[in-house]
Amino acid sequence: MTIKLPSMGPLTAYSFRDRAFSPKGDTHVCIVEREALKAFMSPREISAAFSGHVVYRRGLFIRYVGVWGRRNGKRLRRFLSERGATVAIVRGKPTGARIAIFETRATRERIRDIPMVETQAATSAFHPLRTSTARRNLEG
Repeated sequence: MTIKLPSMGPLTAYSFRDRAFSPKGDTHVCIVEREALKAFMSPREISAAFSGHVVYRRGLFIRYVGVWGRRNGKRLRRFLSERGATVAIVRGKPTGARIAIFETRATRERIRDIPMVETQAATSAFHPLRTSTARRNLEG
């Protein structure tokens, strides 16, 4: 198997606090634009590695994928760096971005055990309505 590392500009990681996860509003969130993230890992890999993921939307077509929790944010940025991304951190929420869905799991895989995917494998379709959390949000 040949692994193709993408060559592109820095990957922008937005780091901010959001009150969507706790009443105090002090939950740290780290998100990356989904299109730029595809070259390094898929949302399913993020969900497996961090026991869940969050999706933010800005408008109709721009999506951001990431994790919540300060340690998880640091691990995500480190993991992207290990896969060849140059990560630029922006302290603040993207303008107009709103939370769309989030998913949590009871268990988490070891982050080092998740294999690096080829660029084409990372472009597999991610559909937010396929997750159980999204279905519950729509139903209830």
